[in-house]
Amino acid sequence: MRRLLVLGFLAALATGCNNGNAASTTPTTTATPTPVPTASPVPTATPVPPKSENYFPLSNQAAYDGPNSGGGFVNYGKGPLAISTAVGTACGAALGTFGDYQVAVGPTVVPVTDLIVNNAYRFPLITKNTAGDVYIVGYTTISGTGETCVQPYPIAKATMVKGAGWTFVDIAGVSRTAVVVSDHTTATFTPQTNSGPLPPVTYTGIVAQVAYGSDNTIYWAAGYGPVQIINTGNAGPGIPGQLYPQQLTAHDWTLDPASK
Repeated sequence: MRRLLVLGFLAALATGCNNGNAASTTPTTTATPTPVPTASPVPTATPVPPKSENYFPLSNQAAYDGPNSGGGFVNYGKGPLAISTAVGTACGAALGTFGDYQVAVGPTVVPVTDLIVNNAYRFPLITKNTAGDVYIVGYTTISGTGETCVQPYPIAKATMVKGAGWTFVDIAGVSRTAVVVSDHTTATFTPQTNSGPLPPVTYTGIVAQVAYGSDNTIYWAAGYGPVQIINTGNAGPGIPGQLYPQQLTAHDWTLDPASK
């Protein structure tokens, strides 16, 4: 009997120990959340507007030569791009106080198709607004006396950007659209004279090509002026057919850094 009591007592102790082990199991731990990084805002780049450039420095000087459809050559001797003798400011007054200037070589800014319509358009007048855009505002006589005004229209912008364009009615009343085909390119031009080709001239990173309708293209070089003009207009009644179309290329430059 005593043996049975001892065994019962030991069994009870064993049971108590098992219960104690069950109660002391490791508690469940809670994982600490990993912080999610917050993306920093990406700064937006502010577009840098193109700087204004001088595409028609008045007192720069150059000669223009080029072939025509008759196999001959057109030549304009070296001289300033613009002449201000006896020209007032009437036509360009609405655009500012720059003044009106006679273009020395009219075909450099006026399509030959306009010259065919009226030979007086050979002596166009230009001015500039405060931004530096070059406008044709009228025409004068060969001596530069008197002005006949037309509705001003831009022939070159101070900020030439590829793809930009504008519409206008030109000096002969023809509606045109100007398109900047390329800007700030490097281009090489070889002037052609009746004595043969001259050494090529390279303009580095400053050339803008502008098409004025389908019959007139001008390559402008910032700081120089019109460096090549392609006139594809055909001759009209009373106009010698061998003169047009024509292509004029500038050479023998004398640059005036102070030219306005």
